[in-house]
Amino acid sequence: MIEAVVSKSNNKDENQTNINLPKNLRQIGEISREKKIYIEDYTQSYIRQTVRNRMIPCMGVLLGSRIRDNGRKYIFVNGAVKADKGIMRNNRVIMTDTLKNEIQEEAARYYHNTSEVGWYYVSDQENIEENMSVLKNHIDNFQKKDGIFIHYNYEKDELTVYTCTLGTLTPLPGYYIYFEKNRNMQDYMIDNLIPATTESIDSDETSKKIREKIRYKQEEKEHERLMSAVYVMATMVLVLAAAFGMNIIKDSKRINSVDNTINSMATTISEIGKMIIPGSSGSGSVDEGETVEVMKLNGEVETETETSTGESESSTESDADTSINDAQDTILHQSGSTNTENLTSQQEETLHKVKYGETITSICKKYYGTDDKKTVLMDMNNLSDEDKIYVGQTLIIP
Repeated sequence: MIEAVVSKSNNKDENQTNINLPKNLRQIGEISREKKIYIEDYTQSYIRQTVRNRMIPCMGVLLGSRIRDNGRKYIFVNGAVKADKGIMRNNRVIMTDTLKNEIQEEAARYYHNTSEVGWYYVSDQENIEENMSVLKNHIDNFQKKDGIFIHYNYEKDELTVYTCTLGTLTPLPGYYIYFEKNRNMQDYMIDNLIPATTESIDSDETSKKIREKIRYKQEEKEHERLMSAVYVMATMVLVLAAAFGMNIIKDSKRINSVDNTINSMATTISEIGKMIIPGSSGSGSVDEGETVEVMKLNGEVETETETSTGESESSTESDADTSINDAQDTILHQSGSTNTENLTSQQEETLHKVKYGETITSICKKYYGTDDKKTVLMDMNNLSDEDKIYVGQTLIIP
């Protein structure tokens, strides 16, 4: 809520105004020095959301407050009430006395300490200021209160603020969007943007319970979405861990197999060294030209002629060394290949769904801690204007 204060602030941009102005805001266009318009974010979001809920064309009343200070006018818009019976026939706007009373009753249910500050109209018309029924409705119902008129062209996604000067609707060059915890507007949006259920609302207590259920369901869906993402990540970690473990087990089996082969070769070599043809000298040496019987690994006997003492044993040991080296190279090669495959992964971008009150700047600060990467984020999502994002839009966070 905006309040006028007695002591002057140090806000140089507002020429030491006596008003506590919102600190968290965003400027749209050029701001007029004589009349400054501040629209709360939930309020402008509600006006835009009527298109998504197929409530078009439509109109309604804007609620808020007016303050004059140092010759300037400040209008703060922090609420809206849709005129369900604001009849539009052939692009004509009609607001009857009965409709006015219904709007006042509806506003009293949701908003407190507010007054009418203007009205809004949602359509696809261009040059809305030339629509005579729009001009007549403004002059008849809002001109005396120095009200503003907001037109949202959903085809162009343009929200324009008008004032009436000398019987003509004139667009303002710019306005502010400010952000605050607007619980009244949130409650109104929950009741009027979500499709109605078959259950009737008989009392305020029932209405409160339904709103609580709606909030609970929204929080439950968000929780389920987050848990799904956690399950996916946990599953990926388990799969990678299982694959890595299987590779370790396979490598262990290969090492054990090589150890068994080496042991078998060592035993065979030892036996070969002791095997001598009957009738040879007891020293175990083999003379040149003698024939020895060599036991193969498969149990067969092979006759081999040696040209020098100890040559057979040396040859066998060399073959064993070669086999061992080949086996070790194979293990190292397979282990390296496996580790390389396990380290390769596909990088994925993060997806972000735009929520009420979020901007390109706030999203950058959320993921990067700074708004320096606004341009990168906009290029990634083909955005030409950082102000033209909408609730529910999915953005890719690089």
